[in-house]
Amino acid sequence: MIWRRLFYVPLLIGGMALASGCVGSKIPVIGQRSDLQVHAVRSIGTLRISQVAVIPLLETPADGVASVAPGASSSVSAELYGQILLTSEWRVVAESQVEQALSNLPQQTVENQQKLAMSLGKAVGADGVFYGTIDTYRERVGIDYAASKPAAVGFTINFLYVPLNQIIWTGRFSKEQRALSENLFALPDFLRNYGRWVRAHEIADRGIKEAISDLRSRLPEPEKVQVFGKKSSYQKTLSERQQLQNTKASLVQ
Repeated sequence: MIWRRLFYVPLLIGGMALASGCVGSKIPVIGQRSDLQVHAVRSIGTLRISQVAVIPLLETPADGVASVAPGASSSVSAELYGQILLTSEWRVVAESQVEQALSNLPQQTVENQQKLAMSLGKAVGADGVFYGTIDTYRERVGIDYAASKPAAVGFTINFLYVPLNQIIWTGRFSKEQRALSENLFALPDFLRNYGRWVRAHEIADRGIKEAISDLRSRLPEPEKVQVFGKKSSYQKTLSERQQLQNTKASLVQ
C-alpha cells in the first residue's frame, strides 16, 4: 500500500545513512536530469512519417572492453520496438518482415549501418528507419539494496528519413546509477525506485522512453485518415498498441 511505502522510505534513508563503507550502503538514484543528448535537423518539423522500421541495435563495446552484457541488443531493441508501438501513431513494420528483409542484405556493421537502413527502408516501404549501437550495458553486481557495482547503460539511436536518405535525428543516452549522496538533487528518483539499485534494463527502458518522446515531439503528427468500411492504418496501430498493453498487463499479473 502507498502509506506503507511512504512510511518505509524515511526508515530506509535513515538505515542506509548509518551504513558504512561499500557502494551498496549508499542511497542509489538514477539521476534527475536527462542523460539524453539529441541532435536534429532544422527541417524535422516539416517531415511526415507514416511507417517506420526498427533494425536491432548493434553491440559495439568501447575499445574492445567487455562492457556489453550478453543479450543487450535483444533487450534494448525490444524495448525500442515496444515503445514505438505504445507511444506513437506510426505504423511499425513487423519484426518478422524486417528479419526477412535483412536476410537478403549484407550483415550489419558500424560502417554500413546507414546504407543498410536505407536499403531496408526501401524494401519494406518505411518512411523512417531506427538503427544504432550499444556501447555500454553493464549489469549491477549485488542485490536491490546492497550493490557493490551499479548498472550502467550507453546507446546511440539514429532515425533515417528514407525519402531523403538523411539522418534527421540522433539520440545519445548514457547513464550510470549513482548514490544519493553524490547527487542530493535527485531525491524524486530515489523515492520512485524505493532506494533500490536498479537493473540495467530499467535504465535502458527510461532512456528509450526519453528518446522516443523527444523524437515524437519534434515531428508533426501523422495524418489520421478514415477509410469507409475498413479500419484506417491509424486505427490499426491503436489496436496493436492496445493488444501490446493487454499482453504486458497479463504478464505482470
